[in-house]
Amino acid sequence: SAAGQAVQQQQVVDTLRNIEHIGTDLQAGEAGANHPFLQDHMSDFVLNVGQARIAASLEPPRYYLAGRVAGGCINCHKVNR
Repeated sequence: SAAGQAVQQQQVVDTLRNIEHIGTDLQAGEAGANHPFLQDHMSDFVLNVGQARIAASLEPPRYYLAGRVAGGCINCHKVNR
């Protein structure tokens, strides 16, 4: 249904916004000072998440970049393995 799709879209956008904020906070804080990924790649990651959020908020939503972000999360964090 259209209402269900709108709810799903908002959940995806909200999740990406949260990831973007967390990434920005990690980048700005001392947590990343000794972590090579955070030092070298966090700004690119945050940029990619922002692009995914924008694409997911379009009408119709485009989730390809959100899928790429999710794949990156699973790859690094070994979620659900």
